[in-house]
Amino acid sequence: MRYAAPEGATNLPMLPRALAPEQMLDAFGRYLPPRDGTAWDRCAIERVSYKPGKSTRVLYRLWKTGEAAETGHPHYFYSEFLPAARSLSRYVEKRENRGAGAPTGFVAELDMVYWRFPGDPRLVQLEEVWREGNWRVVNYVPTMSCVLSGTYRTEPTILKVYHDDRVESVAAVMRALVAAGVAVPRVLDIDSVRRLMFLEYVPGVAFWSQPAHLSREVMAGMARQLARLHDTKTDVAGALPEVAHGAREWLHFQEARTDLATAFPSLRPRLERLVTMLGTPPENAVPALLHGDFHPAQFLVGAGEPRLIDWDNVCSGDPMYDLARFASHLYYKGHVYGRPLREIESAVSAFRSAYVGAGSRFVANRWFWHLAVSLVAKRAHRVLTRLEADGAECAAHLVTIAEQNAASIVRG
Repeated sequence: MRYAAPEGATNLPMLPRALAPEQMLDAFGRYLPPRDGTAWDRCAIERVSYKPGKSTRVLYRLWKTGEAAETGHPHYFYSEFLPAARSLSRYVEKRENRGAGAPTGFVAELDMVYWRFPGDPRLVQLEEVWREGNWRVVNYVPTMSCVLSGTYRTEPTILKVYHDDRVESVAAVMRALVAAGVAVPRVLDIDSVRRLMFLEYVPGVAFWSQPAHLSREVMAGMARQLARLHDTKTDVAGALPEVAHGAREWLHFQEARTDLATAFPSLRPRLERLVTMLGTPPENAVPALLHGDFHPAQFLVGAGEPRLIDWDNVCSGDPMYDLARFASHLYYKGHVYGRPLREIESAVSAFRSAYVGAGSRFVANRWFWHLAVSLVAKRAHRVLTRLEADGAECAAHLVTIAEQNAASIVRG
């Protein structure tokens, strides 16, 4: 994976080095060598998040000399790079005023604040859990969550570690969805005190791993799951947050428009015109149970059957938000992976048609509005925050599709 720093990052002099694994391998060896006297042998970038002109967060995975590529005991450093004038003050602020999320340390020569895995001041239970079993890391965001895979009571298991008290409510929703026939992992157990959730291991492969997953059959299967989800009634639904997705996403759109216009000036007039085309956010819809982070990468596909994972953002709100988020992801990743636009459009059409056929919640104008907004606020902006190598081309592609959908809104 290659990354490219846009013009808006010029006040982050460490950014080019932070995005070069070979340079960071040398830096980690110099400033943060292994505690056991060995040496770092390899470095890889697992994840990048960029706040235009402000900071860059990078999750590094390192291997010691002699360690296999798939070792079950990974070495992670989650690092935040800031402008030199802010880096030390940011570290001191986090240590003094935000003790629950305090970083592990600071490297002045790199302007780098970092968290060392699994030592995490907010996920205090993680270190104990890590010692209790033979786990592998699936995903890790310091101070927020960690997902591990391993064995629990002889059964292959996914373990989610939380920093807050969502465990019981998320588990209750997932159990209600299983009862309603939605294909989600079974909840095996929860540990409310330690904020742990044990889920059955779901066999399957990631959505983007196989071209066949864009077929009409798989798209229809995912759409039927979404329609069933939106119709699910659960006793805990009233305790879930109700999100005004229109107002929230419109705010995100405005922020993304500013960042994109700064990084890619040629997009400025088109983004300004989109504001006029979209108008104000639609009124709040009759709320439904939502996944909250619904997109194809949230599915694992096994034997042609898609199963939906990751319910951390479950909420209630406008069902068109889930639908549009899914479609905008298809357009974005389809371009990143070099898939023909006609193939992506066919997949989006198949998904939307199956959803319409499976329920009664589809509203065309809301669909067009949410999709256009999501393409800019979620996807074109993601091109920037993930520092995609062909960022200008990809952002322009997504803005074009947003314009087409905004033009389809019928004004009353």
